[in-house]
Amino acid sequence: MPQSSEANKLTFEIHRAQSAVVEDLARLHMEVFTPEDNIPALLGPRYVRATYRWFVISKRAYTLIAVARGNVVGLVAVTDTSFTTPLFRASFLELLRSLAKKPLILFQKRLWQRLARGDKSSTRLRKRIVNDRRVAQLAVIIVKKEFRGQGIFPALIDAAKAISKGRGSRAIRAGVYKENRQSRRAFEKVGWIEMPELEANNLVFYVTYLDSEFAEEMRASAGQFS
Repeated sequence: MPQSSEANKLTFEIHRAQSAVVEDLARLHMEVFTPEDNIPALLGPRYVRATYRWFVISKRAYTLIAVARGNVVGLVAVTDTSFTTPLFRASFLELLRSLAKKPLILFQKRLWQRLARGDKSSTRLRKRIVNDRRVAQLAVIIVKKEFRGQGIFPALIDAAKAISKGRGSRAIRAGVYKENRQSRRAFEKVGWIEMPELEANNLVFYVTYLDSEFAEEMRASAGQFS
């Protein structure tokens, strides 16, 4: 799905990711995130590679890349429904290898919080949204630091919205770490709505609606379950 955009004299293209670029995606992830702020990065490049392999080849997910100057400078991975359980299963062997190589990771509280979190729902509204197969989930979006502020983030978001709508989704949700103010501002800038009803542990969730009728349904549900 080629797409070209130009902003601030930077020209880039949006493509559907294929298996050949999985290594590039993993490398970009490890470059942008640190083990201190990201669980996959904490588990290491082999585990990160396994997760992106699933995002690229799974029939229930897709990954888009932004290419500028011949390099992958941005990506977004989206799943049609919640991804926690299927991704965990697909990358389980690499998880075990990472833990065997770095056993001290087992003492990281945030690792167990992540593994235990799953998609448990504390409210009826949250349970409805999490389990609604019409709500896609944005798993990760990355723009290389030196390319930020040049239109790549909104271009990836727009392309993802178009694809998810074509796949039958009526909304997309995205979890962001509460302390990640930069990412939260980026989602708010492109019109995503924070939903306190979905908040879980150290995550806040943003939602973008792909049709107005579904937005009205969710607003009505929020009032019903408040």
